[in-house]
Amino acid sequence: MEKIFNFENPNLWSHHTESIMNKYIDERILKELFELANKDYRCIEIEDIYKFTTNNIFTDIEEYIRQNNCYIILYHGTATNSIKSYLDKGLYILNSDEKNKYARELFNQQEFPELTDDKFNTAIKEHLNYLGMEYREKRISFMTHKQHLLENETHYLVYGSEYIFILAQRLGYQSILKQKLKPTLLTCKVPLKLLNNEFMEMVITNIIVKYVENIIYPEEIYKNDAEIYINSNLEARYIIKYEHPKNIISTKFL
Repeated sequence: MEKIFNFENPNLWSHHTESIMNKYIDERILKELFELANKDYRCIEIEDIYKFTTNNIFTDIEEYIRQNNCYIILYHGTATNSIKSYLDKGLYILNSDEKNKYARELFNQQEFPELTDDKFNTAIKEHLNYLGMEYREKRISFMTHKQHLLENETHYLVYGSEYIFILAQRLGYQSILKQKLKPTLLTCKVPLKLLNNEFMEMVITNIIVKYVENIIYPEEIYKNDAEIYINSNLEARYIIKYEHPKNIISTKFL
């Protein structure tokens, strides 16, 4: 049986981590954290928890997760005109040549006669010099909670990749993306071995915070969320579900 960790089902994992948590967090600490959050009208942060305990809680939870899980459920939001490409090839770290070819297919000269090759290639050259594109080229982004993508990061579902969107902005065609692409949400089981130390640390931090939240905010579906990156391709076999959400309105780039 595959060992898969899922943030969104704390009832499946919280009882396994309870004995660890109880070593560091008692009723008095939970009460103080609850009062702190209510006083400041904010979510609990890992720094709040560390005020009452030690880093050993992190080490113990990390050891448990690594020993008992091979994968973690993460969500990737995009917009596409071909779900088949994801199901056949999986998710790839950004390749500017491939993205440029895809953009030219979307904004082809037959449909957009004013977009000559010279104009398109000039936009590409400016685009590749855009601050931050080098950073974007080496990662695939995921969210730990599906609802966060559906409510707070919907621009990915409306416009797709930031690379394509920013290029479309330069060309003045960003509205065309909404017409040509379908909102697509991918549920993935990402091997833990693909997470570098920084993002594994974020995962463990969120587990600790989520555990506390589940106790002091039992009525909430979710509070804490994290954006997790991997720096390698994700094979298609790790995409376990896809869906096309309806009536998505972008929270950015309107």
